Amino acid sequence: MPLDENKKLLEIADRMKAAREEAIRQKKVYLFIADFDTASYGIGERPSREEPEISEEKEINFEEAGMILVSGRNSQESAISGRMSFSFYPDGTQEFGLLEVKDPSDNSVYTLFLNPYLSSVEILDGSVDFDEEYNM
Repeated sequence: MPLDENKKLLEIADRMKAAREEAIRQKKVYLFIADFDTASYGIGERPSREEPEISEEKEINFEEAGMILVSGRNSQESAISGRMSFSFYPDGTQEFGLLEVKDPSDNSVYTLFLNPYLSSVEILDGSVDFDEEYNM
């Protein structure tokens, strides 16, 4: 399915953009949280240093992705299970991030790329690994 026709993929990218916009509007760090075990995601304010880690009590509403969340990587960790968060800052910047998803209807794989130098979410076709070495 062409990228621009995959509604579920575009919805995930739109929620990432919404986290960025909310961070700017509220002047606080916001998180996009991917839950690999339930194939869902949500956005919410990052807890302060005094607050506990991200938990159910933080009242983050998770939405079903409609896609398989395969793997994720941010500036600090990689994950294929549990939860992983991607940070969006009040100045409009964002943490480096890769979220690989698979469309169960046709097994297409896509990577949502959070480039820390741009304010957009890039949707790349296929699995992307920036650590691979390429022969020139």
